[in-house]
Amino acid sequence: MFSRRTSWSREPNAWALASTAARRRPDVLDLTVTDPTRVDLERPDPLPIDLRATYDPHPFGAAKARAEVARYYEARGRRVAPEQIVLAATTSEAYGWLFRLVADVGERVAAPTPSYPLFAHLADASDVVLAPYPLAFDGRRFRIDDAALADVDARALLVVSPNNPTGNVLSESERAQIVAWCREHDAALIVDEVFLDSVAPPVSYAGRGDVLSFTLGGLSKAAALPGAKLSWIVVGGPMGPMEEALARLEIIADTALSVGAPVQAALGAVFAAADRTQASLRRRLERNRAAAMAFGALPIEGGWSAILPVGEDDEALALRLLDRGVIAQPGYLYDLSFEALVVSTIVPCATFEAGLAKIRDTKQ
Repeated sequence: MFSRRTSWSREPNAWALASTAARRRPDVLDLTVTDPTRVDLERPDPLPIDLRATYDPHPFGAAKARAEVARYYEARGRRVAPEQIVLAATTSEAYGWLFRLVADVGERVAAPTPSYPLFAHLADASDVVLAPYPLAFDGRRFRIDDAALADVDARALLVVSPNNPTGNVLSESERAQIVAWCREHDAALIVDEVFLDSVAPPVSYAGRGDVLSFTLGGLSKAAALPGAKLSWIVVGGPMGPMEEALARLEIIADTALSVGAPVQAALGAVFAAADRTQASLRRRLERNRAAAMAFGALPIEGGWSAILPVGEDDEALALRLLDRGVIAQPGYLYDLSFEALVVSTIVPCATFEAGLAKIRDTKQ
């Protein structure tokens, strides 16, 4: 009656069960919160979103809304045409569209590890196979392992910049490396930049014409509004492959028409308000990253996470912390190859610093 692709294990592990119970405590210090609507960021007055906005469906989204996304990139030094932009409700939806666009059933998409645990489920749901390639830690930063990537064969290469949870941002040498790999394998490039604005200055891949590419972003992080349900794909590359990709994406997107008219109509105001929210967020990230580094975190280039090496069993430590009223994720959830805790750097600074103090006390 049910498909094999959805036969995932649904048994929660010991940490998941214990952390769910811990969240019911009123005094808990939750260092796993990544929902920006729950961390008391500064925001302007309520946004002028009109639920009566005219419904004018287009597979790629309203022209005015796509123009606003183009202006978002222009403010970050990248020039893209609105015609290169495809709106989706979420980046997860965008991944599903792209996996179906670039790969047939059972074909491979190369994805970094450590990174989002979500990728495996998205690949299964789209009937493609993840081909993991490791990010190597060189003592200063995580980077693409050139030798390991050379052994991977796939229809598309997925990179996340800044990556989650490692925070590494693609360097220029890595950009050249992945372009060379895509050319050698006749593969598409998918660049997840949802955490783009956590880096100063932001450096985007959008609009480059070297290989067929799909750059992902969205309001979840760019405006700290995950509930707004608007994300985007910027299609780039040589003219022929880019036009063919857009033609095929138009049919895929037309089957969904998933982005709401009100948020598209208000997108200019949403981006304007996001400037204030991002300023508040950057101040918090700067302070929390400094506290994490003083604790001994790995270097943080971007993103909303910090990795705290702990030198002991990370799940056992995370379970002990729950007894002390602190929720922190064990690093194995992200396929880290060493014992560590992963904590969110967007929680209020007082919560973050108190949580780090309890982690330090619990480790001793």
